[in-house]
Amino acid sequence: MKFDNNEGTSNDSRRTSLTDDVPDRYGKLALLNTEKMMINASIRDLEVEVKLASEPTSCEKSSTQLITRLETLRRDIIVLMHELEKYKDVDPCRTKKKREDIVAMKAKAERWTNNIEILEGWVCRALGIGYQQLDCLRRECYGPDYVEGEAPEEL
Repeated sequence: MKFDNNEGTSNDSRRTSLTDDVPDRYGKLALLNTEKMMINASIRDLEVEVKLASEPTSCEKSSTQLITRLETLRRDIIVLMHELEKYKDVDPCRTKKKREDIVAMKAKAERWTNNIEILEGWVCRALGIGYQQLDCLRRECYGPDYVEGEAPEEL
């Protein structure tokens, strides 16, 4: 029996390639296991980062505390403003302003009183009547509300 060199060579090459493939497979398997360990480590790192990201940071905690404090202070300001309103009548600045307003209003009232007296004098001369007759005319116009020497309530 004769062996064909080609056939024998091919069988030998198959055996050789099979034996050569085993170290390659172990090498590839080792590389894949290494990659798997690296991926698992990355997954653990990402899980830790997600956990840390989901927890409020000290900055976020302090910002919520500051917002709460701000709301409390705003409520306190409103309460203090209401309390301050109770004491506005004894405030020296407001009292001084009110006194100035009173003086100005008295001056205006005095001026209008003078204008009314001048107008009454003119009416008396124009109609040729005296002040007593003018009082009678006022009583007719204002009715029972007229009190001599006082202004009517309507004005």
